[in-house]
Amino acid sequence: MADKWRVPQRRFIDPDRLRKRTYAPTRARADKTPRVDFAPHRKTPSPRRRFPQLKKTRAAAPRLRLLAFPNSGSSENVYTGVDKLNGREDNVLMTWARRTGVEVWAAQPPGRDARLKETALTSCAEVAKGAYDAASTLGFFEDDAPWALFAHSMGCWSSYEFALLARSNGKRPPAVFVASGFPSPSLPLSERPWTPSRDLNDADFREECRKWRINDVVFGSQMWATYEPLLRADFRCFDEYPVGGDAAPLSFPVKGVYGTQDDRCTSSKLETWSSVAPDFELLGSVEGHHLFVYDESARKQWFEMVVQALDGAVSPIASGPPRARYECTAPKGAAVREGCDLKSPLASWDVEEGGMIDVEEEKENSKGTLRLRVVAYTSPGCSREVCEGWVSKKLFEFRGAAPGAIAPSVQTSKVRRVSPPPPPIHTGTKGTKKTVTGKHGALLRKGCELSSVETGISLDQGDLCYVAGEDVNEQNIVRAHVVLRSAKGGPWEAVDGWCTAKFLSGADGEEPLPEVGSKPIISIKFPPCTDTGRVLLFPGQGAQKVGMLAPYEDVAGVREMFSDASEVFGRDLLELIQKGPETDLNDTRFSQVCVFLTSMAAVAKLHQDDPTALQKVTHTAGFSLGEYSALTFAGVMDIATAVRLLKVRSDAMGAACDLSPSGMMTVVGYEDADLQALLPDKVSVANQLFPKGRVVAGPRDALKALEAAVKKEKRPGTKTIMQPVSGAFHSPFMASAADALREALDGVSLNAPSRTVYSNVTARPHASDPLQIKDALCKQLTAGVLWEDTIKDMIKADIDALYEPAPGKQLTSMMRRISAAHHPKMKNV
Repeated sequence: MADKWRVPQRRFIDPDRLRKRTYAPTRARADKTPRVDFAPHRKTPSPRRRFPQLKKTRAAAPRLRLLAFPNSGSSENVYTGVDKLNGREDNVLMTWARRTGVEVWAAQPPGRDARLKETALTSCAEVAKGAYDAASTLGFFEDDAPWALFAHSMGCWSSYEFALLARSNGKRPPAVFVASGFPSPSLPLSERPWTPSRDLNDADFREECRKWRINDVVFGSQMWATYEPLLRADFRCFDEYPVGGDAAPLSFPVKGVYGTQDDRCTSSKLETWSSVAPDFELLGSVEGHHLFVYDESARKQWFEMVVQALDGAVSPIASGPPRARYECTAPKGAAVREGCDLKSPLASWDVEEGGMIDVEEEKENSKGTLRLRVVAYTSPGCSREVCEGWVSKKLFEFRGAAPGAIAPSVQTSKVRRVSPPPPPIHTGTKGTKKTVTGKHGALLRKGCELSSVETGISLDQGDLCYVAGEDVNEQNIVRAHVVLRSAKGGPWEAVDGWCTAKFLSGADGEEPLPEVGSKPIISIKFPPCTDTGRVLLFPGQGAQKVGMLAPYEDVAGVREMFSDASEVFGRDLLELIQKGPETDLNDTRFSQVCVFLTSMAAVAKLHQDDPTALQKVTHTAGFSLGEYSALTFAGVMDIATAVRLLKVRSDAMGAACDLSPSGMMTVVGYEDADLQALLPDKVSVANQLFPKGRVVAGPRDALKALEAAVKKEKRPGTKTIMQPVSGAFHSPFMASAADALREALDGVSLNAPSRTVYSNVTARPHASDPLQIKDALCKQLTAGVLWEDTIKDMIKADIDALYEPAPGKQLTSMMRRISAAHHPKMKNV
């Protein structure tokens, strides 16, 4: 049965993709965190609706399995999400898990994050049942490894139900349960410190949510439409939870944590767990209110406290015969061709990509090929089975000690010849950064294998590496000496080996080598200016459309750039651009960063196709959001900094839009003085587009009044166009957003521009002083964009070509009205 429901392991799971690609397993690295979908307990499982998702770390011989349930309205990311205070590295919990050999299984019930389109469950028992069935199918209870529970808020009662299910099915009890921020289910209904929400109207329900200290951003009209159904379902889970007084006392220890300012779960409320768990201990408190889990510094303190509580549950390293565990990283066809077939008394298997093998011996055959002697095999999504057979080592990657092992490598028997030891790890300080572009099979056939301190490593398409030099071998093939490798954007690891140079692409210049263990920074960089005659004009919000990235997806560094930005925004931005939905892409909270990233990708494509083009760019400007693209291109900030600032900017603008009903409208055909005379109170000119073309912003009722006044005048050549935006951008209505952006800008360092960059606010080049640039970016939110004046000043110079990077062609269209002579020089890239 387990084999029937085998499921793929992918970083992002799309229900539509699952429907197209059934269950073929794909490669999953040990230094990644594969995400697995499972199916809910139902009589007829639907291929579209699978079990509550469990995002888990992988350990060859887990010393503890930790199952974590999220709080109301949240997802598994609260446990597995990166530490934003530490350069987006793994958080304290995940770092401890990887170092200690702990598997973290973070539950992802329906209705949130990647499972947003699925119907949320309305009882803790349903959530626990789905997770229990999934965990059982995927081997959570195998190997008799110890396990533990960890949850915050509502997740505590789902964990409690999970523990009762395990007990009723004869499973060993958890070693410990860490309950955070929620009282015991034994608390009487009359003493529960919240108002049942099932019958509350919208206004009252919002007020109840605010008492839980949910972020104000959620109450914006667009966000609320997404979150309200999920929150109502989650609240029903604990609103209607029966008093758990009939269950037998828990036989395992329960440890409690609470927030110092949490009025929903004070220390006395938390101590009610002692009524169901005789072995209850209050660990302590974390500074903050009920949702302190979203505060990075509080979350760090929280995880440190939890890790101390879990340390005692980790099993000691077992003794036994020396075995190692390897993962198959080659497609099934390649494994079959290499003779990777295993047998037992009852069955035989073809090794699949993602399958894990336990190895007892390594040996060379008569052809000099390294082979591994397999004693157990774990097919993806299934339990481990004893077998025997030999496989080709080059198709596998070392994953650590197997269960019962005492050594990180296998015993190597005597071989026909002895291979020379690997060369010493490179000690130089500089190298050339490259991207692996060769396909996996070609890389293997050409012997593109590296050595590290512990094991052999195979390069794979999409990996990043640093090359210390090149040489020509006996077959007259140019080989690159690789000294650092980053697997799919993972941490840099020291390696030493040779790869066929034609499988690598990238610039030829040397740069300082990054530190081993650090993560690669976003790899798109732009060359310095060495010539004159060209201009880059970046588009703003409104140019976005689904599919706009298609011509640039395969440019080196683009996917890594989107991956990093997706972690900041908590959403798969690449998938959003590729598939939509369009309504989400048009949301200012996502459209800004998507337009910015697409523009960066387009410029990178231009540099790839014509390396001299960007070297001639002396001037650059951007419309509104595009100003951040221009400043990034000119080296004032890097892409990572721009993404973080745009996260603050877009969220703050969205929140400002929710404060009052406001909007924007294009007015064409008026001189500035005549238009100013018509403007109602609180309406101002936000954008200067082209001669007699302006965008005004203000209250929606005032804009409608202006629209009626223009129609009433019946002046020839005039018209109005109401803009489909959610607020009055570039007007005093964005004052609160400017304050939030100022705080974010104060926390970053900017550089002087390497090229001339025009300011939207002054229509003149930015000063070289970073403080003045920060002031201009803040003013840009509340002042108008002087685009017509910017272009008129810029074209005073001798210009051969003006480039408008994707998406859209709006600036090219406006150039026709600003300067007809320069319109033919516009080029879209």
